[in-house]
Amino acid sequence: MAGPADDVIAQINESLKDAVKNETKFQPTPAGQAVAYTSIMLMAFFPIVLGAFKSVTHQRKQKA
Repeated sequence: MAGPADDVIAQINESLKDAVKNETKFQPTPAGQAVAYTSIMLMAFFPIVLGAFKSVTHQRKQKA
């Protein structure tokens, strides 16, 4: 039963195979990587340092 649906499916499969062959991998720029890693580090370390500072000041207030 070769009908129009089979032709459409064959064309879709062929175009998908071509798309996979022509796919290029994304290469980030060094400047973009630097911005990303710097922002991640700041977002990770800032709350830790802030929390440690608040904890120390809270302990000093309790002792006084």
